Amino acid sequence: MSAIRVPASRMEKALAETGWRVMVPSGAGRKGGYVELRAGGRLPRECGDHTKPSTPPKGLVFPNNEELLSYVLGVKGEIEVGPASHTMARTVLYGTPPCDTASFRALDSALLKDMAEPGYAGKRGLLGVIGMACSRAGRWCFCTSVGLSPRSNIGADLMVYPDGDDLLVERVSDRLDGLWKRLEAGAAGADEKALRAVEGKFVPRVLNFVFEAEKLADALEKAFGSPYWKEFSERCVSCGICTFLCPTCHCFDITDVAKDELSGKRLRTWDTCQFPEFTGETSAHNPRKERWARQRQRVLHKFLYHPRNHGHMMCTGCGRCIRYCPVDINIAEGVMRLGGSK
Repeated sequence: MSAIRVPASRMEKALAETGWRVMVPSGAGRKGGYVELRAGGRLPRECGDHTKPSTPPKGLVFPNNEELLSYVLGVKGEIEVGPASHTMARTVLYGTPPCDTASFRALDSALLKDMAEPGYAGKRGLLGVIGMACSRAGRWCFCTSVGLSPRSNIGADLMVYPDGDDLLVERVSDRLDGLWKRLEAGAAGADEKALRAVEGKFVPRVLNFVFEAEKLADALEKAFGSPYWKEFSERCVSCGICTFLCPTCHCFDITDVAKDELSGKRLRTWDTCQFPEFTGETSAHNPRKERWARQRQRVLHKFLYHPRNHGHMMCTGCGRCIRYCPVDINIAEGVMRLGGSK
């Protein structure tokens, strides 16, 4: 473990010297998102549910709508394919709460493992993540129930712990070593005892939705045929907001869009398992046409299928799907009801 203590102003100076684009959370709540820090701008000094925007950071590397290729048809039937650009400016996310920081572990597992999704892979290699320990939990937060915590560094390249006018900075991976070397030069080291002392300040209690993630897989598998799924989903309007605002949901559709009779482009666009036509087949059969079946798929994907395939929860406990659901469907209460509560 490597950790140093630096003034917060030094972090701002070091990031400015890199010339990289810096994205920070801005506008907590319904209109919030991750925005570019302008020259001379001030980095966030704290992190918590009160600073967490409604829009998660996944759109930076996995945009809602992205061109995969373009094509031109020749008069003799030949096809000329033009590759799309899957790059972006070198970017650092700064001040992400642990629930958003950990989302990149889930996205990397799904979109880089085995066969990498090219749009995501191209941009992910240019993204660094500086997570920040969380000092204030909200009424919808349940990170501690899914194996994380307000000071979790999972998914981060560097982790910062605010301490007055200073930051304790922990090196988690080598992805941002260029920045780390700028910070480390002349900085005071922080041993494990000092780091743990500052970490101990970031222990807001998460009380509203307390369950044991390790018990969920077996309980949910046994509850596959439970009649509770119909009760859980009876208010659902299939709007998809729970998945579009989720930091880890990554379903997509691919569409060919014609420009004219001889040319067009292929697009990858976000999709959601909550749309009625999501699993529609060309035979006209739809294996999940009922709302309860689609909600069951959402829950089981996060708490059963992904953990068994990748070894960790797909849900990060950010609470956005609960907070912004127009009909108050609560995924945490659902899994507690199905066997995850203590």
